[in-house]
Amino acid sequence: MRTQVALLVLLVAAGASAVEYEVPIDIFGEDDLYELHSSEQISDDTFNALLDLIQRGVDLNQADDKEIYALPGLTLKDSQAIVAYRKAAGQLTDAQALVAAGVLSEEKLRRIAPFLSTRPSGGAPLDASGRVRLQALTSPDDHKIPTATLEARVMTLRYLTVGVNLVLARDQVSDVRWDPTRSALSAAPPPVQVRLAKVFADWRTPNYEVLVGNFRAGFAQRLVFDNTSLYTPNGVYPDEVLYRTTDLVRDCDEAAGELRLSPCPKQATYVTPDFRYRDGLFGVAAAARQITTDAGWLQIVGFLSREVHAIYQYEIYDRDTCTDPNLDSNPACAAPSVYHRLDDPFAPTSRFTFQTLPSMWAEPLGGGNLTFFFNRRTHIGVTGYGAKPEWLTNGVHLDFQEWSKWPYGGAYGAIGGDAAWGADIVDMGVEVARSYDGTPAGGGLGAIARGTVTWPKNELELSLRYYDQNFANPYGGSIAEPDVASGQRARDEAGARLRFGGRLSPNWDLRALADLRIQPSASLPKLRVEARTDYTFAQHTQLGVYARWEDKDLRSGGFGQCYDQTFQTDENGEPIPCKGQKLDLGIVGRVELAHRFSVIGQFQSRFIDDPSYPDTFRQDLSAWLSLDWWPADDFRLYARAHYLNESVDDRTSGEESLWSTIEATYRPSRELLVRFRYDNRFFLDDRTSTQTRAPNPEHWLRVEVESKF
Repeated sequence: MRTQVALLVLLVAAGASAVEYEVPIDIFGEDDLYELHSSEQISDDTFNALLDLIQRGVDLNQADDKEIYALPGLTLKDSQAIVAYRKAAGQLTDAQALVAAGVLSEEKLRRIAPFLSTRPSGGAPLDASGRVRLQALTSPDDHKIPTATLEARVMTLRYLTVGVNLVLARDQVSDVRWDPTRSALSAAPPPVQVRLAKVFADWRTPNYEVLVGNFRAGFAQRLVFDNTSLYTPNGVYPDEVLYRTTDLVRDCDEAAGELRLSPCPKQATYVTPDFRYRDGLFGVAAAARQITTDAGWLQIVGFLSREVHAIYQYEIYDRDTCTDPNLDSNPACAAPSVYHRLDDPFAPTSRFTFQTLPSMWAEPLGGGNLTFFFNRRTHIGVTGYGAKPEWLTNGVHLDFQEWSKWPYGGAYGAIGGDAAWGADIVDMGVEVARSYDGTPAGGGLGAIARGTVTWPKNELELSLRYYDQNFANPYGGSIAEPDVASGQRARDEAGARLRFGGRLSPNWDLRALADLRIQPSASLPKLRVEARTDYTFAQHTQLGVYARWEDKDLRSGGFGQCYDQTFQTDENGEPIPCKGQKLDLGIVGRVELAHRFSVIGQFQSRFIDDPSYPDTFRQDLSAWLSLDWWPADDFRLYARAHYLNESVDDRTSGEESLWSTIEATYRPSRELLVRFRYDNRFFLDDRTSTQTRAPNPEHWLRVEVESKF
């Protein structure tokens, strides 16, 4: 069966590979990205990259060709043509000028338009523009104040951008301390509080930049330093990304601890989750992007950061009781318990589980990049950084577990060099790096090479990579598969990836990918192959067919493995890598039944290895039906239903649910947007967790107001 599945998918993708974005991205706004992600049409990597772009916005008057290339639907040739046109024209007063000049087609401009935030040229220095957005999310069974965010960004003084994001948080424990009487941690229950999630000020001229506050950075092939989510970053970027989750979360996550019974009720109550944000860098960064010389120009970027991090409670250990976190059989090397702190420190109390602990450690970090450009497509450069964690909990010496993203043992960092060359339709790049850390291995080597061939409406890319077992770089963001080795993707992996994306005819698009990799430490071969083709039958009728197959161990056949997770967790919170294979077969279609009224349907069948099925695949079914209607230019109605059946032959082992959504968006002017969204979710299966779940069905409401000026 495995051989037959492999041949089937390889035949579908023969002669091609996939672009970075798995589907044509044609959206109205941020909500459409969430819909593409929830329907599994785009991966986590694509979703994170596009969400970063749409929330931050790309200024075509300031962005370089690498940042513009991240916009959906653009090839390297397109991004280079935009930069060349901007240089010739001086300024882009209207993106529509790119169409008039033949730089972009109307279709490509329409697809990138939601991601643009181009500052208008000219005007007085004190002119200002920007946006303010308020979001609130609640559910009927949530007894707390609704979770909410307030996001604000102002662009003024021609080159200055200032942003601030506030989050009303309610579901994270607080005030974590060491309890010497229990030799464990203790924490206060989750308070309702306003958190300053992100704040920054960015002064960016055509040649220089100073950024203070929250930021992200990435360079070259992303091997030494990258935490941006972008495919081809080059520099520093303001960090203002917030996420929302519409999966309700448990209202109580406490075990019995020292009590006879857990304080949580037997019937699990689910409530609204908080808005989320990623820890990044916090400090100051400066860049000189074009120091001109006779042979080209020099780019210098430097940054200093001290970000205070939260951490998952099972990701730490006590160095006073454990000499080596790799000794999983030693109970002293497990993560310290986290008890519910009471006013009486000696009273019996419960124990928190599955918590993210706030403000546990700080990360002083410094780094930079020096690159000499012979032209926009040819350069040589060097990147490096170093960091040393500072643990903030007094009375205990904590460190990271061996499976954490962050290396245990003290300081860590990386340094490396890169080079790139481009001419005509070919672009090539390579980066080699050495990581270092305080573990016994002390670090390791990594290398990646990538070549791209671009011709009209098509792009083909081949990349080769090698990350040895000791290449423990928490800021390595280069090409790697999602499976994790000791907490990191770009580690203990050697592989080759071929991807293709393009338009084979005026009506036919093809995207496909093949990635063959080996885990060197275990000589473990793995393969992922994907393909999707979209055909436009008429102006408003499209049909897409896709197949995705992956095997996490080509050496061993058989069923009963745990593919659907990166790893399983044992009773001590330790990860156990999962293997097995998965095959997705799907079809998606869009039809405009009337003027500005579209129906989108999608069906997917999944065959997947599961420990509960020792002799066959588990089969899952998913179906989505969406209605998109614009009754007026300023009013949009969107509705979606999603049916999921995990394990179609066993109602007691997997989720069966029906999730429905209706959303109304009103934009009376360019300056104002109001959106209401209602979701409900019925759990239909016979699992024990479903029988004790409340509420069922779930209901939640989101309200969003955005003002631009």
